Amino acid sequence: MNNKTRFISVLSSTLLFLTASLSADAAGIRVRCDKTANRSKISVDGNDLVPGRYYRAQVIGYGPTKNKITAWKRAVGDEVEFDLDSNPADIRAGATSIPGNFIGSVPRVTGKFYNAKGYMVVSDTVACRRR
Repeated sequence: MNNKTRFISVLSSTLLFLTASLSADAAGIRVRCDKTANRSKISVDGNDLVPGRYYRAQVIGYGPTKNKITAWKRAVGDEVEFDLDSNPADIRAGATSIPGNFIGSVPRVTGKFYNAKGYMVVSDTVACRRR
């Protein structure tokens, strides 16, 4: 293999690695939340994730002990969705249970996604809608 061929091979491998790294960093998250007098409702949706891999969400409210981690869920395509709710009907339908006062007097939450290796993939903090 001559030097020119070796250089092209190394350059191709480097570009492939950088492209894979950039696509892994392109994950997106959308956090939505609603607060009423006795209900907290949070949705954490991820996109541009690695298809078929497992993820879990962590949701942090502003206040003491306002932290919830979901069960693992496999990405369908490049997306995964988690719902957290204090409404018993939504919990029976599959939402992760949180207390009605999870979203406190400062109506803000942070949503984070973790991959199966325990690394945080993406996060966002949003203000919650009051009803």
